[in-house]
Amino acid sequence: MAQEKVKVETTNEKIKIKSVNGEASASDIVTSDSAEANLLKSMSVKWMDAMLNHDSAMLIKLMSPEYKLHPWDGTSSVPRDRWISTLLNKLRITKWEQTSLHAKVYGDVGVVNSFYKWAGTHTERPFEAAGHLTDVWVKVRGNWVVVSRSSERFPDGGTLMK
Repeated sequence: MAQEKVKVETTNEKIKIKSVNGEASASDIVTSDSAEANLLKSMSVKWMDAMLNHDSAMLIKLMSPEYKLHPWDGTSSVPRDRWISTLLNKLRITKWEQTSLHAKVYGDVGVVNSFYKWAGTHTERPFEAAGHLTDVWVKVRGNWVVVSRSSERFPDGGTLMK
C-alpha cells in the first residue's frame, strides 16, 4: 500500500491540507532565509517597537483581531484587545530584549521563534522574566498580521540568556 502524500495550500486566508498524487515535499512550501522570512523578522521587531512605544494604532494594524497570547501549554489565552489594554494601562516595561529571531514561511503562514528577556512593573509590582516566543503570522490580503504568540519562561529565571 502506497503512503499518502499531502500538500499544504493557502487560499483566501485559509489553510487547506489535501492529498496529492505524486511526490510532494516540504521544500515545495517551506522557505527560510527568504525575503518573506526576513520581512517577518522585521515585522516582529516593528511589533515590539510599537509595544514599547505604546503605539496602539500600529499594534492594531499588526495584530489580527483574532490574535491570542498563550502559554506554551495552551491552558489560557489573552485576546488582542485585553493584551493592548493591559499594555497601555497596567504595564511599565523598563527592559526588553528579543534575540535570535528565526523565521520560516509556509505559503501564507509564517512562524517566528525568538528568545526574550524583559523587566518592568505590572500593576506596580515588579517582574523580570526570560524565555522563548513562537509567533504565528498570516498573510491577509497581501499583508502579514500576527494571529498568535506562545510564550514560555525559562525555569531558571532566564540564566540561559546571560
